[in-house]
Amino acid sequence: MERCAAETSGVDDGVGEIMAALKRLGLGDKMPQEPPSPGRDFSPVLAGKSIEWENVMFYEFEILRAVRAERWKYIARHPGGPHELYDMKNDPHERVNLYGQPGMEAIRDEMAEKLTAFFDQYADPQYDISKGGRSKARRFTDRR
Repeated sequence: MERCAAETSGVDDGVGEIMAALKRLGLGDKMPQEPPSPGRDFSPVLAGKSIEWENVMFYEFEILRAVRAERWKYIARHPGGPHELYDMKNDPHERVNLYGQPGMEAIRDEMAEKLTAFFDQYADPQYDISKGGRSKARRFTDRR
């Protein structure tokens, strides 16, 4: 993790901004507690303080889930792939899929665990296709 100050250029999903604004306005207790939010309070940054920050982003669309960290990007498709793993430092244009390549097992497993842990905590069960939920967008799956 790195330190983050007001000039942060890290990846954010916008939820943290809402939480910070609410706290700054004295409305921090108005952020809904359920369902749990993956955002976090960064109002200390608005006051010029540093906070711990990990540049990582999670996203999903229907049968695809992904995690993008500083160096690695891992994409998983439910139910059986194809999956992808990219070294963003050496291959920023994602031309060489390292998933399944010898020597990549530890990185693949670490990124897969990170992805699973995030969605286990934050996914809405009714739309969690990987665990039998239905499709919200109904674009690439017939699960309703």
